[in-house]
Amino acid sequence: MLEGKQNGLPEGRQKVLQRQLAKDFGGSVLDSRVLDLLRFATQDELGTRSERILDAATLDHVFSG
Repeated sequence: MLEGKQNGLPEGRQKVLQRQLAKDFGGSVLDSRVLDLLRFATQDELGTRSERILDAATLDHVFSG
């Protein structure tokens, strides 16, 4: 049971980050490149991007580094 919850964690983080990106930068930013960056991100990368979006002025700032 715990394994199932852990496996769903990255997917949940991806969905939340997608919603935040669409809200902050418009739905058109969710092109295939951005979706792939989210889909193939590690949990650490998703965590970092989730923090960056809080004060990012641009989409590039969210994905930089």
